[in-house]
Parts: sequence; structure tokens; C-alpha cells
Amino acid sequence: MVSLDLQLSDYQAMSMGLVEIFTDTAGTNIEFIHRRNGSKVVVIWLSAFTKGPIMGKYTKVSPRFHGFKISSSIRDLDWILIRDNAGLTGDGTYYGGDSKNLFIENAVRELITNKQSEYRTEDQEIEFVLMGSSMGGYGAIKLAILTSVNQVFVYSPHLDMGIAMNHCGRGPWITHCLSGKDSEEDKKYLRRLQDVVQGSKSLPRLVMQVSRNDSYVYPEQVVPFQTLYQKYGGTIELDLREEGGHGSVNAPDAYIEAVVRGLGYQEEINYDELRNLPPRLLSRQEKIERSLQRIENGIFSVMRIIRLRK
Repeated sequence: MVSLDLQLSDYQAMSMGLVEIFTDTAGTNIEFIHRRNGSKVVVIWLSAFTKGPIMGKYTKVSPRFHGFKISSSIRDLDWILIRDNAGLTGDGTYYGGDSKNLFIENAVRELITNKQSEYRTEDQEIEFVLMGSSMGGYGAIKLAILTSVNQVFVYSPHLDMGIAMNHCGRGPWITHCLSGKDSEEDKKYLRRLQDVVQGSKSLPRLVMQVSRNDSYVYPEQVVPFQTLYQKYGGTIELDLREEGGHGSVNAPDAYIEAVVRGLGYQEEINYDELRNLPPRLLSRQEKIERSLQRIENGIFSVMRIIRLRK
């Protein structure tokens, strides 16, 4: 579970008139917030799981948009915050939908394409940056390739849905997207990102921050993905940390701002300097959510072992 900038619930945002609804040609609705500041750099932030653990309902956890706080404070960049609101708890499908219908992927792709057309007038050059963490990082890479966005930033990303399902506490959510019959459709859904990379003619510049102690992420997901990405002509600027786990402690606002500006204006990024930034402090609510997530992950792991032994 990755939490970041969780300052405003969807309910509060909607009551303030900030949340817009995009309906694609197939009738799928996508919630988003668009902050227009007249910039030539547009940052599109795909949220990770934002409702927190299922047990979070007992602590009154509400769904939120990642990036809300930083996008409200940095006003010389444009921001589009998007949330995958489908799936088991209305909180995410890895920006796919399900194995029979990629309705979320198609809708978000159409939304981004529409925004690209809206911005790219004859007299204005616009650079888009797609970003996200965990599930949002998965979606950011995939949607950037599908919409020809050339700049991507992800941190603590999930890159292999099969591993995320079996080892990263996302089993119930990902299983919900599958038929349960181990069908070819299910297998294709789980390897969707890898298939998109292999089918691309041009891969975006990709900045990735990850920690070695992010369980079942660095050696199991990042290393093979990096090999695949490079095989098909892509380049990953990898900021590898020893500590940090699956979270945003190594990505404070100053780090995020420096990276998206570097990508947006196509400049070199000084990672040595960024590594000296102080870590981000977790809020009380984030600490509670992380504790609940660990408990849930343990319960899901035990349930999975029991099922395998039957």
C-alpha cells in the first residue's frame, strides 16, 4: 500500500466541485481532477489503491486522489489526477478492468487522448508526464506507451500482476479481475504490461525509484522488467535505495517536483542531489493504514496457504 498526499477525501473534493467525470464512448465513467495553470508541462498522476485496506472502513478511511496536496501547491505546472474506481472495493484493477473487458484501460486511455488533443493546439507545444506508484506506477507505464507519452516517473511500482497477486497482498483485488479458470484471457490480463512493452515501437523515458527492501518488488519484478524494457529499446533511470519499503518515504514533494520538472522540460536529473533530501514523514492516518495493511496481508497469506494444502 502506498499513501501520498492523502489530504482530501473524494467526498470532500466532490463537495468542492473539484472532481470531474469523464464518460468514454463505451459508457465507462472515470473520476479525475484537472488543475489548469497555463503550463506547457502536464503531469498526469494515476492513483494507487486509495481507500486503503478493507479494514480501513473501521477507521473511517475514505477514497482519495494521490497527488492532491502537491498539485495544489505547485501552480506553474498543470495536473490531472485520475483514480481507478472499479474492482473489488471500487478501488482499482491495475488500470485494466477485467480479463474479459479492459474497460478501465480503454476509458483512461481515451481520457488521456482527449486531454492531449485539448492541449495540443497549433501554437503550443505541450509535454505530458505520466506518473504513479504501486498500481498507479503499473498503469502509468502502460498508459504512457498506449498514448505515446514520452516521459514517465514511477516509484515503488508493481510491474508483474502475478507476483503482486501472490506475494504483495493484492490477491483478492487482482483475483476479482480474473475468470478464476486459469484461462488464456486471465494469463493475458496478468501479463498485460509486458505485452504492451513488447508491442511498442517506441518506449518512453522512464524514471523509477525503488527500494531493495520492498518485499517481492525489486529483484522479483523490477530486475526482469528492466531487462525486458531494455531489450525493446527502452531506458530506465533507476534510483535504487537500500531502505524505504513499499512506500513514498523516499519521494518527498521536493523529489517529485524535481523529477517531473526534469522530465517535463527534458533536462538531466541530479539523482545524487535528490538522494540527500530528507525522507517524507508519514501522517498518523498513513501509519494506521500501513498497520492494517500488514495485518490483512498476513491474513490473506494464511488463507492462500490453507487453500493450496487442500
